Amino acid sequence: MRPKERMMAALRFEQPEDRVPFWELEFQLYEELLGQSPIVGEDYAKLTSAEKERAIERNAELMIQAVEVTGQSCLFGIGGYWEVGPGEPALLWLPDREAQLSLLKALKRRIGDEYMLLGRAGSVPGVPSGPRIAEYCYRLYDHRDEMIVEARENMEQSIEWGKVQCDAGADGVVMASDVAFNDGPFLPPDAIADMITPNVQLWAESFNAMEKVTIWHTDGNVEPIMDMVADAGVTAMQAVDPVAGMDIIALKERFYGRLTLIGNLNCVTLQFGSPEEIDAECKMIIDGCKTGGGYVFGCSNAVFKGIPIESYKVALEAFARYGVYD
Repeated sequence: MRPKERMMAALRFEQPEDRVPFWELEFQLYEELLGQSPIVGEDYAKLTSAEKERAIERNAELMIQAVEVTGQSCLFGIGGYWEVGPGEPALLWLPDREAQLSLLKALKRRIGDEYMLLGRAGSVPGVPSGPRIAEYCYRLYDHRDEMIVEARENMEQSIEWGKVQCDAGADGVVMASDVAFNDGPFLPPDAIADMITPNVQLWAESFNAMEKVTIWHTDGNVEPIMDMVADAGVTAMQAVDPVAGMDIIALKERFYGRLTLIGNLNCVTLQFGSPEEIDAECKMIIDGCKTGGGYVFGCSNAVFKGIPIESYKVALEAFARYGVYD
């Protein structure tokens, strides 16, 4: 099967003919794996117009090479600026939507229908950064109506941007909104009902109507809201955070036929575990989830700088062994 066919089968709860599909939310070890990195962020912003065009083409080639080498089934466009901590920019971002869309189109030109191509769209109120938590909580109770309107407007605007990406060739969209801590969702149930549930429903309905895939990435223990996500018609959830104690094997059985799960190799194991520990965790997850589709292998979060490339290669070798259907 082609990688995209493999991915689509799993998302339809059909067992692929050959092997489990595989996708990483974000892969940062380009230099370690391929000897060069995408040109992004401020480095990209400083280029001339002609240099930017060449950088986009180079980035597309590098991203495709990475999924070929690792055996992934999907490519995921690079989004805009965001901070991994106050004042600390993420590693991979492009400074404007023109650049982001150009990269998406460059990827589509090269891959055709060989791989699934995913854009970025969707917005629900997430966990605020530490310095903003107190202010956020006051607003939540003093100005709830304003926050409900803002949440709806943000989602509507993001959906429109997602439609532009789908028109450019994306097979679906990923919403990266972290809404939970390790002990459960950040917002109380009434706020979830006001600001998250209706917007998740709108997001899923909008792209389902276009026959496009919707994948929600969120860290933390989101088990209390997974029924809502499945009922809304979301295609898949990514992370299924093992650090938060989420049992992907049990959840796959519980939500089979309603919600595909993507993950959840623990990045802590990858960073600090022995080869034997990495291999054993990969085997446990894949063996427990692969039967019947409805599952995509991958790490629980980004494959971030700091994960030893040799450890990641152990995971790739384990996936190659255990991800095959008999």
